[in-house]
Parts: sequence; C-alpha cells; structure tokens
Amino acid sequence: MPGRFLCILCLLLACIVQRADAVITAAAPLKKFEADAVYIVVGKVEKFYAEKPAMLVTVTEDIKGKAPFRLLPVNCKVDDPKAAKANLIEPLMKRLGPDLDIIFFITPRGNKSYITFAFTNGTWFQLQGTKVDKDKAVFSLKSAEPYFYKTFHGTTAELRKLLKDHAAGKGKLPPLDDKVKPGLGPEYRKGKGAKKPQESLRSSWGLVGMNAGGPLFAVIPTLGIGAPLAILALLFPTVFGGVFVLFRQWMAFITAISLNSTLMMAHIFVTAKYFRGTFWGTDAALWLVMMLATFACLFWAWRRQLDLLAAGEREVSRRVEILILGIMTACSVAALIGTWAMADRISWSDAGWGLTVVLTFGVLVGTLYRCVHALKTEPLFGAPPLATEGVILASLMAGHLLFVPLIWGGSAGAEGSIVVNEQAGNINTKISAVVKKWDFTLEPRVKGMYASAPVVDGDAIFAAYAESTQYSTLVRLDRQTGLKKWAFFGKNDDLRQMISTPYLADGKLYFGEGFHFDKNCNVFCVDAENGEEVWRYATEGQTESSPTVANGKLYIGAGNDGIYCFDVKKSLEQKKGVVLWRYPPVARRTQAAYHGRILRFGGGMRVVGDRLYCATGVDRAAAGDKGETATFCLDADNGKLLWKTPAPFAVWSKPVVKDGLIYVTSGNGDVFDDAKPPEKPGGALQCLDQQTGTEKWRFKVDNGIIEAPAVDAHRVYFGSRDWNVYCLDRQNGKEVWKYFMQAPVIATPVLDSDPVYGRTLSVFVITSQGKVCCMNPRSGDIVWTFMPNEPAYASAAPRLVVTPTADGYRRQLYFGCGLGGGTADYGANRPIFYCLEDQVIVK
Repeated sequence: MPGRFLCILCLLLACIVQRADAVITAAAPLKKFEADAVYIVVGKVEKFYAEKPAMLVTVTEDIKGKAPFRLLPVNCKVDDPKAAKANLIEPLMKRLGPDLDIIFFITPRGNKSYITFAFTNGTWFQLQGTKVDKDKAVFSLKSAEPYFYKTFHGTTAELRKLLKDHAAGKGKLPPLDDKVKPGLGPEYRKGKGAKKPQESLRSSWGLVGMNAGGPLFAVIPTLGIGAPLAILALLFPTVFGGVFVLFRQWMAFITAISLNSTLMMAHIFVTAKYFRGTFWGTDAALWLVMMLATFACLFWAWRRQLDLLAAGEREVSRRVEILILGIMTACSVAALIGTWAMADRISWSDAGWGLTVVLTFGVLVGTLYRCVHALKTEPLFGAPPLATEGVILASLMAGHLLFVPLIWGGSAGAEGSIVVNEQAGNINTKISAVVKKWDFTLEPRVKGMYASAPVVDGDAIFAAYAESTQYSTLVRLDRQTGLKKWAFFGKNDDLRQMISTPYLADGKLYFGEGFHFDKNCNVFCVDAENGEEVWRYATEGQTESSPTVANGKLYIGAGNDGIYCFDVKKSLEQKKGVVLWRYPPVARRTQAAYHGRILRFGGGMRVVGDRLYCATGVDRAAAGDKGETATFCLDADNGKLLWKTPAPFAVWSKPVVKDGLIYVTSGNGDVFDDAKPPEKPGGALQCLDQQTGTEKWRFKVDNGIIEAPAVDAHRVYFGSRDWNVYCLDRQNGKEVWKYFMQAPVIATPVLDSDPVYGRTLSVFVITSQGKVCCMNPRSGDIVWTFMPNEPAYASAAPRLVVTPTADGYRRQLYFGCGLGGGTADYGANRPIFYCLEDQVIVK
C-alpha cells in the first residue's frame, strides 16, 4: 500500500514543473533553521526505491509544531544532467537509504508549497513540497546543501537532542562553524542507519505553546494551581479551609483566565493556521477577542457581587484569601521571569507575552489591594469593600487596554521615536512633526525584510519582502489604510528573494528575482489588478536588476547572462517572454555565449529617447577576474553598443540622466557589508556626458556608494557606506555639505522638489539602521527624525506622495525595512512596511 501511494504521488509530482535551483552558498546558523521552520519532524525511510529513485518517509516524531501529513513521498529524480551535477544529486543519493532517520525543517509558503530542508548524519539537502490534499503532500529533491555542513555536521541523534533540549528551554543551539569546509556526511551503509528516535518526553502541543511566545506557560501555572489547592484543602482544612467557597466567589475571574487561555491555544493551533494572511489570524484580532471576554467577565463579576451581598453569602477568611493570592502571585511572577529568561527575544507586540504581563499585573494588584485592606480597621456601618475578584479583573482590563497600541501597532518598535528641529526648516514654510499613519506587519514567525523599493500608483502600493527562507512575497497594499489586497508568491509558490524593484506599465508589473549568488532566475510579468502571473521567462543568471519599459520594450539585466530586451505586446499575446535582442549578442542558431570579460548587469535600466543606459558590477564568486566595471550606452532598438566608460568600482545602481549629463555611483562592498580585505573600501560618483560617455568630473568617498543618487536642478544627493550623506554641485562636483548619519546610507535619497523649477524643499534619507530623516537641502540640517524603537535594517529607497492642502501640502513617505534584528542579526528581522506623514504649511 505505501508503495502504491508513493508511485501515485510521485507520478503526480512529475507533472509539476520544478526548476533546478542552485546550491545555496550562504550558510546559516542552526537557530535560523529552527526559528524559520513551522514544523520540525523526525522521519524514517520506510521504503527506498533506488531504481526510480524515490523514497517514502514516515513521520515518527514532531519536535516543533504538528505537520498535517504523516507520510513524505519524495521524488529523488532530477532529469536535467547539468542540474543534477551542479546540485550534487549523485553524491547525495549515496547518503540515503532504507531505515534512515531524517530531520525535516518545514515551512509552508503560499497556498500549496512547503520549503523544506533535511538533515541526516552530517548531510543537508533541500526539498520542495507541494500540497495535494488537506493532509497529503509530495516532495521533490532539489539539491544537496554542502555549505550547511557549517551549520551542523554531527549525527542525526545529536541534532535531534539539541533541538528537543532547545524547545524545552534546556539548552542553546550551536553557532555557525566557519572553520569547517563545505561538505556532506558519510555515505549510507546498509544496516547503519540512525536508530529509531524515542518518543518525545513532551508533547508537540506543549512545545508549540513555548515556541509561540510563552502564553501557555504563563496562563497554565495560575490556572493549574486550582487542583493542588483543592487537595490541600481536603488534607489541611484548618489552613486551606474555605478554598472551595473562594473559588465559587471567583467564578468570573477563573472563567476569564480559562477563556483567554483557550483563545490563545485556539489561535496557536487553529486560527493562525487556517486564517493566515487575514485579520483574524493576527495577534491584534486575538487581543480584541480576549479583551472583550475580559470585559464580559468583569461585568459578570460586578453583577455577581451585588447578588452575593444581597444573599448574605459568607466571606472567606482574610488569611486564606491572602495565602491563595500569595501563591498565585508567586506562580505568575515565576512564569513572567521564566518566560523572559528562556525566550531568545521578547517582543512587546506578541499577544502571548502581553497576556503574561497583564495576568501578572492583575494578580499582583489584587494581592496588594487585599493586603492593604487587611491592615485597615473596617467601620461598623461603612460601605462594603470592593471584591478582590473585581479588582483583579479591572486590573486585567486596564492592562489589556494599555497593550492595545503595542499589539495593534505591530510592535513597540513599529511606533518609533520622533525628534523635531523646527529651526532647520525653510523660513518660508513650516514643517510639522512626522507621524506614523499606518504600518503593515506579518505574523511574528515570518522573518525577512523589504530589499526592493516600493511602487506607488494611485491608491495602490506594490512592495516585495524577501524572506529568510530564500523566497519573496509581492503584496499590493491600500495606500490609505495599509490593508493587503493580494499577495503573489509565484505561480508555483517559487518567487525567490527580490532586490529588483518592479516597474508598472499598462496595468502590468515587471520584475526579476534573486540575490547575488542565485542562478536560473526568472523575469516576471504580473497583473497589477489581481496579482495573477501573466508570464515568466527563465534566464541563466540572477535578475536582481530593476527593469524599465519604454517604447513597447522591456529591458532587464540578468547578471552574467547579460541584458534582455523583450517585446511587451507579443509577450502578453503569447503569454511568454518574447526576446527581441540580448547584450552581449548571442548567435541565433548556435546560442554561442559571449567570451570576453565577465559583464554582470545587476543594476537598474534607464531609457532616454532611443538610448539605454546601464552599468556592470562584479561576480564575487568568480575566480580571478571578477568582471569589467563600466557604464554602457546601447541602442535601445537593437542593443548595439554606442559607448562605454570604465567605472572605478562595481556599479549596482541605475544611472540618472538629466540635462545632457549622466550621474553614476559605484563602490565596493554591498547592501550588508563593507568590502573585505585585501580589498580597500571605496566609492565614487561620476558625471558623464550623455552623448559620448566622456567623464566630466569624479567625486571619491572612503566607502562604497551602492544605490543611485538623487538629482535636482542644481545639486546631487547620495549616501555612502562611510556613514555620510553628501550634497554636491552637479555642474562641477564640488561638495556643498555632508552630514554624518551614524550608520551607513545604502538607499537613494528622496527629494520633495518643485516639478517645474526643480527646487527642493526637503531631502528624505533613510539609514541602514532604519532611521528616517527629513533634511534641509541647503544646509543638511535635520528637520525631523523617525527612529524605530527596535533594531532595524533598511536598504531600499522610500517613495514620496505629495498632496496639496488648503494651506500647503501633505507629504506621505512609504518604505519597508526589517525590524527586530537590525544590522547585527539580519536573520532575526521581520518585514514591516511604514507610511509616515508630515504637513508643510506655506507662510
């Protein structure tokens, strides 16, 4: 029966087109795999079909989460010999066999895919899972991952123990081992597979509660003391007498924490899974429902108190009540401290942590109230004291309300801090303090950042966040509210990490995918209205280039694979990319490749008139010569080279053309790091003649300039990895001013300029640490600053929308970043997208 099931599913899988992704060359620490994975399971190879090749794996243990499927049919066949060789399929198959134990790290993506990494005895490999039914999925082998040998290279049993201990809060995961070389574990020997794993000492349900931020750990100790206290009351009635009466009087409070703990469990195991991507799958929705439940219990407690007073219900002795409150307080505080100590990172926007704090606060206030009231002498005919239950519930309600801005705002860091310097503004205008209008966040488990700049069109915003799983999601947001309209994962849920900024033309979005070391990346065309994929075209390079559309043609760079020019109309009609020409030229019949120096087109494309302007970077993975760095001018109709001018460093930006001059930035290093020794950090801004490419002037800086400059009628503005933002006279390249930003500036500055006269009112700059500054263009003085309260990372330029008002202008700045890990831990960041707003009052 398992064999038949395997054959059927593998035949189904064979119908699914899987591209041959390259081996991942960037190793990641084990804690990243653990954090990214929604499910971590141990499986045993029940059947191994060497002739197919294929295998059937049965899940034997859930370490994190509970995967919806219990069988993993894996198609191990890779038809393309070139891809099989590049992805090390043959040596990998020598390390697989029957009765082998394998640990799987599984992350759902989109509607039907599972990103899966697997480990067995020192060997890492990658699978692509596809959902075929509610509780069934099929998997295909993609590649061995020798660079993950640095992540962990012990035995399966050792990794299983590490993961279980980490989940139980008993140990930390080991760091990345950079000293070992990439490789695979020992080959499989019959009868030497890993032993069958023992049953977990803790159920997976309990572990999920721990991993979800500690809410169950916080609630259950307080709720769970009821049974022990009841037993103590039976054994020691003189000390714990009255417990049952007290529990009856506290019925509303017990109901409140029971409801909230049940809601929390439902959110973890049901809501967040089946309502993912909707409001009801967020912590904000959970907090709203828990707040309503607490309010209902508070109202019930008030009504019950009136009824009990009228009925003359006897009260529990002060001693018993204070004793039980003391035990509850100790349990709550212990839970709070324990959660704080065991959590890798505390997020004040997490509903689980919020519930822990609120519950502890409520019990503590109730205890203090009862102790203080016990010290007072009650008047004979005075008003009855407030019920302790009511005090606790009122405190819980107050705590819920205090946490609303944190939970609904996405996080404490989402709010940010704001500094205003009114003296730095223009004397003819008044610029108000900036406010955060809205932010768009995702569930806390999604890690990543916005690495490409957004596109704004009317009331629509298109932005892509790159996930730590090596994939991306493109979303459409409502510009006024930040609500998500649709999400694009790729037709096969396979959209890779994006640094390419989409180009919108005639209702279609055009963009590329992939980071520097990716290969076989696609060019995409997506319908902007509904987020449906229209066509894609596979290249042999990485399409991190930001494309452009002009005169019915689409232009995009594909790294070492050169520049592609597509016919837009024919591509839409045929629903596939129709190539008009490539540069460097490729022989039509033989498809003979270019054999000169490496030309890596990773920057943006610019078309002015009948000319295409672009530039080249370097291939960091190349041995020896890493490529020619230069600015190119091509005939936009046929791709013929008109001129090229050498660049002193790699160019990753889009050339800026204005008034017959071209401004090109270059620099070593990248969006994450400075250049590594023996290379010396450096960067430059070149001004070239638009017609001939002749260099007019050059301005050098001490570190890389990664993105394009911003240009107005008289000046050029740009940031550098040397932590400065610069303003130059654009005619002669002389420095007008520079400002030390306390962090590298990767993104292109954004100008609020008069579209007619080119005069600039403000310069907006964002640093790599997420600090956003509005600057005076004449002096460089800071007008206002917005800084997230959590560590942040930003590399993509914002977009500005200016709207006239009765007395001036309203300006809205849109940008995305990563929040939580900052520049110190990129893998810990979670994607967040902001809308900031200020007002310009014209005097």
